[in-house]
Order: sequence, then structure tokens, then C-alpha cells
Amino acid sequence: MNPEQAEVGMLVQFGRDGEVPTVARIVKVNRARAKVVVVECESKPVGSRWKVPYALMTPVDEASVTEKSVLPN
Repeated sequence: MNPEQAEVGMLVQFGRDGEVPTVARIVKVNRARAKVVVVECESKPVGSRWKVPYALMTPVDEASVTEKSVLPN
């Protein structure tokens, strides 16, 4: 994914090869990476924040994720 494609509020999926992908929502975009909040994952707590490089992210269709995809407060 390119940094120009990223927008605040966008739903993305990230993870390395061989890992279970994590679904998250972008809360802040920077030049090198974006800050995301985990929405759905088996190994990471929901609501945790991560700084993820754009090269590890792919956009996710909003309809393909469960109702847990709302941004936690």
C-alpha cells in the first residue's frame, strides 16, 4: 500500500508472511507509517495501538469485517 492511499478512518489488514492477519483502523498517518487501532485479531488485544509501515498494510473492504469494526473510544 502507498502512503498516498492511506486515510484516517480507513480499515486495513497487516501482518508478515506466515502470521495471522490483523484488521485495524487508521487513526493517524505519517510519512513512513500509520498509527492504527486493532479491531479484530487472535493474538493482539482489541483496541491496542500499533505503528505499522505502509508496506505491510493492505486495504480491507468495510463489509467483509464484523460489527466490531467501529473505532474504540
